Amino acid sequence: MNGRGYWFHPHPVVCPDMRSYHAQALDFSEEGLASGCRVLVHCNHGQSRSATIALLYMASRTDALPAMNADEARAMFSQVYPPFQPGVAMRHFLITHWKSYSGKRQ
Repeated sequence: MNGRGYWFHPHPVVCPDMRSYHAQALDFSEEGLASGCRVLVHCNHGQSRSATIALLYMASRTDALPAMNADEARAMFSQVYPPFQPGVAMRHFLITHWKSYSGKRQ
């Protein structure tokens, strides 16, 4: 954290435990927002890793994405953030783990 906000940079190397990695990113974002800061999540292109974290945050920590299937959520999120184009690993993660994130409000 700096004096103005939080930032999180998803590392380009695929983490062996992506669920733990995403949980860390979501908790980090939650902490920053709860403290009144703006949160910036970025990666090299802003299309896959960082956008997936934003989608998972919206699905699991807000009411912005109602509980739906992963494809519907991706389509809805793409309307909010048109550059969203998850890579193969992020797409697979969303499909495989969607139920554990969707509709889970904290």
